[in-house]
Amino acid sequence: MSLRRPLILASLFITTSTAAQASCLCLKCAFGGHEMFRISSSAMLPTLPIGACPIATHYGTTLMPERGQMIVFKDTRSQSAFVFRLIGLAGDRIALEDGVVILNGAPLPQEADEIFLISEENAAHYARSVCGGQASCEVPLLRETLPDGTSYQLLEAGESRFDTMAEVTIPKGHVFVLGDSRNNAADSRLPQDIGGRGFVPVENLIGVFEAN
Repeated sequence: MSLRRPLILASLFITTSTAAQASCLCLKCAFGGHEMFRISSSAMLPTLPIGACPIATHYGTTLMPERGQMIVFKDTRSQSAFVFRLIGLAGDRIALEDGVVILNGAPLPQEADEIFLISEENAAHYARSVCGGQASCEVPLLRETLPDGTSYQLLEAGESRFDTMAEVTIPKGHVFVLGDSRNNAADSRLPQDIGGRGFVPVENLIGVFEAN
């Protein structure tokens, strides 16, 4: 079975699938409507670790984008695929204040959840971006909850210059995405011309991953 294209997360480095990486198999992908991707950055920790191979269900007439979904989309400039958490829909007003998302004027609740251990085994992937160069570290997790009750974990790795963002209104035909590892994700907070994703056109959406 041929391998699917790799998934690039908030990174300028492309990971190419090889025969040695063929342990990720997707039987349902052979029948259409689904596609597998390989995670190649830590932007969606703790939900999607590097090396994971999540399966996306393609968007269609009955499956529509919703807040809280982990969505995969194509980038027309690089022709790469990216995955992030969909936080805002067209018409929503969104801002960040000290790491807290303000959605349509109301802050999204964040509560302490548990501890995420980044071990020495994984340090090569995460130490520089998450552990501050240490061989291993423990990072607190938060649980963020959307107005409809959907919740998911966030990796809280300290403060960053992207913790605060002035309010913007998401334009028609676009969505706003954030990484679950908020301090290590070049997401909609940054425009494309400086390495981020900016507002994502709905026409570029490929599919949604099934689990939170």
